[in-house]
Amino acid sequence: MSTIAVVNGIDLSPAAIRPLAGGPSALQRSLEAAARFPGEPGVVLLASQALATGPHVRVVRRDSWTASALLSALAEAGSGHDDIFYYYADCPLLDPRLASRMHGSHRKYFAEYTFADGYPAGLAPEIIRTETVARLQSLPSGLPALAGAAPVRDTLFTIIQKDINAFDIETELAPKDQRLLRASLAADCERGALLVEALLGRGAADAGAVTAALEAD
Repeated sequence: MSTIAVVNGIDLSPAAIRPLAGGPSALQRSLEAAARFPGEPGVVLLASQALATGPHVRVVRRDSWTASALLSALAEAGSGHDDIFYYYADCPLLDPRLASRMHGSHRKYFAEYTFADGYPAGLAPEIIRTETVARLQSLPSGLPALAGAAPVRDTLFTIIQKDINAFDIETELAPKDQRLLRASLAADCERGALLVEALLGRGAADAGAVTAALEAD
């Protein structure tokens, strides 16, 4: 079983690049999280600007990105690997144990795509089987507006939804649905950075601690 982490660092906010809670930036924390994912995957960072990274991170940089370009980058990065962990580079609270549970289900049930549901955004990656990316690449061909649009946080799921019954999908359900809290744990703006800093300041280091802290507030 071979995995690769593809991290979306396209158009990062300045809040994602500066030191966070007296420590590394959201970008650095998100890149470091991959080392604790199943398979200890290598990291490919998708970027539209020059970013400081570690020596073991391969950067794929374009001045502009579309959904089609994203799928092409996923296919290239995933070549030779079984599964891809895909997530955003401004998410410093990614939980490797949650990712491990998801990947266990992904492999056990032969899923093509696995995601977390009911958790605040930013705690879990999406997981996609590498060979499934080629199938996704054929879907936007009849959807020029989507194919040519800039990728957003739900781009993969949006593409899959176009023919959702054609894919084997596995869902990791949160113990308690927190979607109504509308919390996004990404340093994509000043407000988001303040929230993740507050949670880091409380020592919230995994999904259980983060969701408990959000519920308490």
